[in-house]
Amino acid sequence: MAEPKCPSCTVEGIEHFKSKESLERAKNGTPWFILVYCDQCGHVHQTLTKHVFTTSTSSPFIMPNLK
Repeated sequence: MAEPKCPSCTVEGIEHFKSKESLERAKNGTPWFILVYCDQCGHVHQTLTKHVFTTSTSSPFIMPNLK
């Protein structure tokens, strides 16, 4: 079975892929993102979004009924 390999230091194996929550936090305490990195050289493989800003899909105002 193929093992993932770090493109920076070429170490092989899923055990070398680590993750860490960002220090930046939302108001409710959840991290903004998670970093996936190599534990041997520190190369960042992926940044996963954890906290997403959303907007309301409803209109903020009501259109008058024009007749």
